[in-house]
Amino acid sequence: MLARTPEPELMNDEDQVQAYADADFAEAHNSLLVHLKKHLPAGQKIERILDLGCGSGDMTYRLHRLFPAAALHAVDGSPRMIEAARRFFAQIAMGGGAPLPVQWSCTTIQDMPAQSYDLVFSNSLLHHIHDPFVFWKTIAGAVAPGSYVFVSDLLRPASEEEAREIVERHSGNEADILKHDFYHSLLAAFRPDEVGAQLKAAGLPLSIEIVSDRHQIIYGRV
Repeated sequence: MLARTPEPELMNDEDQVQAYADADFAEAHNSLLVHLKKHLPAGQKIERILDLGCGSGDMTYRLHRLFPAAALHAVDGSPRMIEAARRFFAQIAMGGGAPLPVQWSCTTIQDMPAQSYDLVFSNSLLHHIHDPFVFWKTIAGAVAPGSYVFVSDLLRPASEEEAREIVERHSGNEADILKHDFYHSLLAAFRPDEVGAQLKAAGLPLSIEIVSDRHQIIYGRV
């Protein structure tokens, strides 16, 4: 079984950030929201949302479209990613859209102030964190009884060869920097059994579901 190889926690290289800002993640992100809507309990209150590891803002905007009345708190540890997300939202506003209810915070999860949200959402952050228990501790500090958690992340393949095959299958036409990052992110990802052990240690009663050849979701009401 392939051992985990951690990667840098922050993505702050200018070319790297621009590549992510320019990439089209519509298919993957829309699919992720389908899973969120499928599992979200009927009548779940969604007034405050934490988007943990918001990156360049694409998923933050899709969360706003799904929950237009909710206040969004978007957090990322990379100053350049937060800057790219702000630019993205500013372009939307310039296009005639109303100002969007987003609070931006550039901070690492280790420095996140404890406050509760109705929905704690995170996409593709867990595999970046060297110590996963820091990630789950942050999640635990951001919920109250009745809050809902939805985390999406990559799955670590069984071999480097399988990782390369997944990259070519899904990102063969992408920029080299994106393919490089995708490959190393796969090697840094956790297996579901590892995530299960992390959740048990953190005392979080969440479910795990494999939803593609490269993705898993972790979700539930706490």
